[in-house]
Amino acid sequence: GGNAFLVVEYLEGETLASRLETHGRLHVAAAIAIARQIALALGAAHRAGIVHRALKPDNAFLTPDGQGAEQSKLLDFGVAKLVDEAGTAGPATVTGAILGTPAYMSPEQCEGSRVVDHRSDLYSLGCTLFLMLTGRLPFLETGIGGLIGAHLHTPAPALRDHCATASPGLAELVARLLTEAPDERFQSADALAAALAS
Repeated sequence: GGNAFLVVEYLEGETLASRLETHGRLHVAAAIAIARQIALALGAAHRAGIVHRALKPDNAFLTPDGQGAEQSKLLDFGVAKLVDEAGTAGPATVTGAILGTPAYMSPEQCEGSRVVDHRSDLYSLGCTLFLMLTGRLPFLETGIGGLIGAHLHTPAPALRDHCATASPGLAELVARLLTEAPDERFQSADALAAALAS
């Protein structure tokens, strides 16, 4: 009848948020595996010129892969932003607008900056990985203002202070994801995925 409709994949399983709510912190190997799959999905989106901007456990879905294992699917690109080949934001965010969930937002998102690129997603993945490994977020301030201030001005806590089973290398990886300066983070999701696989 000429009506528009959207076809999406039917998924069975649960969100990462649901898994964390029922199981608490994850074993290190499981957390790394999930983070690596999310990084691979982000890599595909970034190569297509899409910045997710809303990465959090609610938007990662864990589903059986049909071979006795599990795979992570990245959901909800509702506030995603397209960038051109030079990495410049396409028509989108008004300067000063803040989009995302404060607990997972990068410092540049917290500023309402116009320069929010793929490295912002890697910061959000760092917050998610920290939560998977420790059972808590890097910043626990109450209220939006407190969280934004923490992302902008407070160094993230050391992973091994909250997850003794994390290796020094994993702690360094998480610290690199959670650094305030985008230039000091991993520069691509694919590079992060490779580091998580090693």
